[in-house]
Amino acid sequence: QCRNILWPARFVLAQLYQAEVQYLSDVKRGNGSYTANLDSLLKPSVCMIENACNTTALRLASRHFDITLNATEGARKGNCARYAVGDWQSANWTGGPCFEASVTYKVQNQYNPIEWRQITGKVNEARLLTYPDTGQRWDTEEAAWVCLDTVNFVESVVFI
Repeated sequence: QCRNILWPARFVLAQLYQAEVQYLSDVKRGNGSYTANLDSLLKPSVCMIENACNTTALRLASRHFDITLNATEGARKGNCARYAVGDWQSANWTGGPCFEASVTYKVQNQYNPIEWRQITGKVNEARLLTYPDTGQRWDTEEAAWVCLDTVNFVESVVFI
């Protein structure tokens, strides 16, 4: 059985999304704005199990995968989903700031070590997950080497 190689990206992106929303909704931290600073999201008061974010897992992932955060620091308004903040801002489908987080990693073909694929996933403030350039079919013989249970992540060389 082949486990989808996108799951590490999905997991990391879910952590980043939860941390960004927690950061934005905390009146002492973001107070209505997102951050592009990963260290700000790794604080125990922002990324915590209670809000479905695991600081330990996110910190470990940041050592092995390329994580990028795009947000305008201090921006409280925009064309994106607006979350409730304290008692001064209510939620709405629009009017809030935007953010996009991405995670990128490379996986190595275990049958041919010189062959690899780059996997990139993105999430935004509306929790829309996208995987640009990941159009691989999972039902072909060629796809067998990218199964999560037999993959090698390259560069930082994490073996699963």
